[in-house]
Amino acid sequence: MSIAILRQELRTYYAGRSYQALGGEQFTSPLWELMDAYAAAHPGLTAVQLKAAQYEMIAAPFQPVLFPHSPFFSEMGLTVAESDGIPFLSAGGWLFKRNQHLFQDQNPA
Repeated sequence: MSIAILRQELRTYYAGRSYQALGGEQFTSPLWELMDAYAAAHPGLTAVQLKAAQYEMIAAPFQPVLFPHSPFFSEMGLTVAESDGIPFLSAGGWLFKRNQHLFQDQNPA
């Protein structure tokens, strides 16, 4: 295994999945529209039920990205390279973003 080849694989993958490459300020996860439609079609669901549905919708298009020169590392293929758990950069942040106003309504500061 060559570390130089692995580095190039990772650079190529993450460059194509970077926030800027995906549209910068205009970026939203392609799954958010699907999740919004689901929530609109099921208006009585609790946040817990929406979160469960969210995980099902994320799982459907999930295709692991395997790096041929790394036996220990893979990616989900669903997130922006810089996401690292940032709610606005991944499909997993949909419910947080959807309900963010509730927190702000309770405590604007």
